[in-house]
Amino acid sequence: MKLRTTLTKHFVIIAGLATFITAMCCCAVFWFALSEQAYNDLSGYCDMLSEYLKSNDVKSLSIIEGIDDYRVTLVDKNGKVIYESRSDLNENEMDNHINRPEIQQALKKGVGEGSRYSVSMHQMIYYYALKLDDGNILRVGRAVRSIFSLYLWMIIIVLFLGVYIVLFSLLLSSRLAKKIVKPFDNLQYNNKGVIYDELKPFADTIATQQRKIKSQFDDLQEQRDQITTLISNMREGFIMLDVDKVILIENGSAKKLLKAKHKKNEGKNILEVYDNDTILESVNKAAKGESTTAEIKLNKKNVKLYVNPVYSSGEVVGIICLLLDITAQKKTEKLRREFTANVTHELKTPLTSISGYAEMIENGMVTKTEDMQMFAGRIHKEAGRLIALIGDIMRLSKMDDKAYRMEGVKRVNLKDMVEEAVDVLEMAAGKNNITFELNLADTMVTGNETQLYELVFNLCDNSIRYNKPNGTVYITLKTENENAVLIVKDTGIGIEKKHQDRIFERFYRVDKSRSKETGGTGLGLAIVKHIAELHSARIKVDSIVGEGTKITIAFYSKN
Repeated sequence: MKLRTTLTKHFVIIAGLATFITAMCCCAVFWFALSEQAYNDLSGYCDMLSEYLKSNDVKSLSIIEGIDDYRVTLVDKNGKVIYESRSDLNENEMDNHINRPEIQQALKKGVGEGSRYSVSMHQMIYYYALKLDDGNILRVGRAVRSIFSLYLWMIIIVLFLGVYIVLFSLLLSSRLAKKIVKPFDNLQYNNKGVIYDELKPFADTIATQQRKIKSQFDDLQEQRDQITTLISNMREGFIMLDVDKVILIENGSAKKLLKAKHKKNEGKNILEVYDNDTILESVNKAAKGESTTAEIKLNKKNVKLYVNPVYSSGEVVGIICLLLDITAQKKTEKLRREFTANVTHELKTPLTSISGYAEMIENGMVTKTEDMQMFAGRIHKEAGRLIALIGDIMRLSKMDDKAYRMEGVKRVNLKDMVEEAVDVLEMAAGKNNITFELNLADTMVTGNETQLYELVFNLCDNSIRYNKPNGTVYITLKTENENAVLIVKDTGIGIEKKHQDRIFERFYRVDKSRSKETGGTGLGLAIVKHIAELHSARIKVDSIVGEGTKITIAFYSKN
C-alpha cells in the first residue's frame, strides 16, 4: 500500500472521528442546556402556582388546565393525588405518587426534579416538584416534544455538516499527504529538492548507496559487455545453456558452424533448434553432470566438441558447449604427414644410391679406374642432389617461421634477375634444344635480391624441365597499374585442371616418372610461393594439357 493512500485514509478517519465526537459533545451540551432551561421554566411556573394557592383553593387550579401544555398535579404528603390538571385522568383512580423520584426529593429537600417516559402520555415528561407550606407537594410537568424536535433537527444538521467535513477532509488530506510524501520522492533524485531535516541522514545514506549501486552496476555492465564482446568475436563456437537446455548465449561462430536457421536462438530449447545427435546427446549428459569431448563432422568441416556442465553449490545450473573448427589443423596434420613421408622418400633415394655405390667400392667390386671414376661421379651427383634437397628444406622451414623477417631489403631490377637466371640455365636448356624469348622492361621491386633471383630461377628452371624438346620459354617483364608483373610461359606438357591448385605444395609432382628423369627436389614451386607471399605478390596459373603452362606473378608492394 502506498504511503500517500495510507496517510489520506488516516486523515479522513481522524476527521470523521473528530466530527462525530464534536457532534456528540455539542448534542450533549445542547441537551443539558435544554434540560436546564426546561427545569428553570417548570420551577418558575411552579413558584407562580404556589403563590396562587396561598390565596386560592385547589379547585381554582382548573383555570390553567390545557394552558402551555403544562401538567399540574397536587399530591398530599402520603402520595395520594389530590388534584390532576389533565382532564382525561381521574384523581381517585390514579396510582399513589409517593415513590416518584421528584416527590421523594421534594419531601426530603423541599424541591425535586425528574424526567421519564410517560406510558400514559407516550412521550418524555420533565417534572418539577415543590413542597408547600401545608405539607402537600405541587408538581408541574411538561412534555418535551418541541425540545426533541429541535434536537432532532440539530442532529440532522450536524450529520450533513459531518458529511461535508469528511469530503473536505478527503480533498485536503489528499493534498496534505502529497505534500508530506513529496520529500520522500525527492530521495530518489540524489537528495535534491526539499526534504525534512529528520530525513537528511537517511537521505544521505540512500544517496551514497545509490551511487555505490550505480557504480557497481556500471562495472557489472562493463564486464558483461566485455564478456559479450569477447564471446561474440571468438573464432570458436560458444553456446551457453541453462539447466533446462534453453540457449542463453550463442555467438556467431557457433551459428556459422551449425548453420543456424534463425538469426536469434536465445530463449529457445537447443533440442528444438538443432538436430545433431552427438551434440544433443552430449547436452543431455551434461545436464546430468557428465562432460563430453568428441569430434564431429559439420557441413564438411571437422569440429572438436566440448560439452561441460556448470556447477553452483554442487548442483548443475548450466551447460557450456565449445565448438572448435579443426579442419585446417587436420589438413595441416595431413600435409605434415605427407611432407614427412615425401622428405623421407626423397632423402632415402640418393642415400640408397650413395650407400650402394660406396658398398660396391668397399667390397672391391669396382677395380677398373674408369669404373671407379664413374661410381665416384654418381656418388658426387647423388650427394649434390641430397645437399640441394636439404638446402631447399631448410629455406622453406626458415620461411615458415612466423618470426621470419626479410633482411637486406632494397630496390631490385627484376630485368637483371631474369637475364642472370637465363645465362645460368642456357646450358640446361640447350640439352633439349629449348630457346628463350625475352620481352623485358626495366621493372623495379622492393625486396631481398637473393630471394627474388631464386624465385625467377626456379620458375625458369621449371619451365625447362617440363618443356618439350625444341620448345620455347617466353619471359615477359612489364608494369601494370604501377605494379611489376613477371610472366613465364612454356610450350611444355601442361597441367591438368585438378592439379593446378596443388603444384605449389611441397614434393607434389604431377608426373612422378617424369620428375625422376628431369631431376629436381620437388620444392621449387613451393619456394616460389613463399617468396611471392613475403613480397606481397600474387601468383596466377594458366595451363592447357599438351600446350604449355603460363605462370604470372604480380607484385603489389609499394615501390
